[in-house]
Amino acid sequence: MSNDFIYVYEKNERSEEKPSVFNLEIPEMYQKQFQENISDERGTFFQIVKSFKAKKPGYKTYNLQTTDYIGIFSFPENPPVIIQPKIPKADFLQMLKYVNLEQFHIFESLIQRISPYETFFMAIIKMFLNELNKFFKNPIQKLYRENIETLKSIKGKLLISQSLKELKLFHGEFVCEFEIFTKNSIHNQIIKYTLYLLQFISYDNLLSKINYFLKRFKNISLIKIQDYHFNNLTYNRFTAHYKIIHDFCKMIIKRFTFGKKIGQYSCHSLLFYSSSIYEIFLRELLKELLGPDNFKVYKYSDKKIQPDIVVERNFQIYLLCDAKYKFNYERTTDYRELLDYMTELKKKEDIDFPKKYRNGILIYPFTDNIESFLKAHYSFIKEALKEKNGNREFNYTRYKAAFKLYEAKISIDISNKVLLEFLKDDFKMVISNLFLVERYKNESYYAYLIDLSQINNKTYLNRWIHILVERFLSG
Repeated sequence: MSNDFIYVYEKNERSEEKPSVFNLEIPEMYQKQFQENISDERGTFFQIVKSFKAKKPGYKTYNLQTTDYIGIFSFPENPPVIIQPKIPKADFLQMLKYVNLEQFHIFESLIQRISPYETFFMAIIKMFLNELNKFFKNPIQKLYRENIETLKSIKGKLLISQSLKELKLFHGEFVCEFEIFTKNSIHNQIIKYTLYLLQFISYDNLLSKINYFLKRFKNISLIKIQDYHFNNLTYNRFTAHYKIIHDFCKMIIKRFTFGKKIGQYSCHSLLFYSSSIYEIFLRELLKELLGPDNFKVYKYSDKKIQPDIVVERNFQIYLLCDAKYKFNYERTTDYRELLDYMTELKKKEDIDFPKKYRNGILIYPFTDNIESFLKAHYSFIKEALKEKNGNREFNYTRYKAAFKLYEAKISIDISNKVLLEFLKDDFKMVISNLFLVERYKNESYYAYLIDLSQINNKTYLNRWIHILVERFLSG
């Protein structure tokens, strides 16, 4: 990887393997501004672990911890920081296709072209610049746009109230609104603003291209583009080629943070909140896969509870799910949270949630280590066996060995027939990455794993949803 960047992972439980802490040197005179830039209204991008005087005179070293954001963050006088996903081989490009359906075609194309050795953030920038290359094969187009100007004679529509308010009429001047045919249109201003932002987070190779394109737009006004500019855009046969460029622009501008000034510099970022992407992806995926069977999938939200995923059909709840973007199952937080959701939903008189469907699923990304889920599953089996036949000798090592044999499709002979019967169906769930982790009264709670490196594989997704339907939704 290039030395022009600092590469770290988002905050995770395996910091030895996936470092999420790094150092930056910041001029002491800009400490306050720097601290203001590591968070905004969306959340905190980095947490300060500690700070101390740097070897470089007049500078302070900040030891920073990443949070749940992935992307690029550019600090003054430091290499840009690339924050990578903590889940191995997680295909965030595919997930973003589900999260941002409006720009599906961008992600579709990105996935086909991205190199395994580059981050998808840089791939987005490269593709945008490639589209601009095609765009500039023709001259920049002149387009009609509304213009308001004070003139000595009336042109177009006279804005009477504005002319009176500004006392222009008393000086023989008129505020008029009329169309002009110009290159300095909002269509081109959007592109220029996007290029302006990208120059702060791109490396030399891409920076030269960005500067080249900015020169092509030198006579276009630089204005801050906001949501309403996109909302008011229209396209016709003369402007249709702007659409894909504007789709890139919208995605980049919405994800971009333009920081407060630090001396002659600013902090800039192109960041994605990974937990939110994971949650929305799962909800949209289930909508797509369960839709043909007339299931409705949505996020439930009221003052007390906000379960990520509710699966419903004919106004009856079949399943409750919570997206957990983390490595390990944690009983004290994960299960309890889902239990609270279940308890509150049962109280509501306007919700039909039959006892036989009161199952909760915690959906985790599959990792190379499923130890915590096996242990959680084993602890449940151990307790159940105590109740069933008083067998206290069954141990985790034996269970794990049996699991591996079953996974390898080798016939197993366990002397305890009760244990064999009890585990037979259970093993089937385990090798499907479905774990029963808790049982409360007549409710069952499961951990279900999804392999985020396989979400472009239709066969895998069909099998994944089939297990869910067969176990919970076919009654």
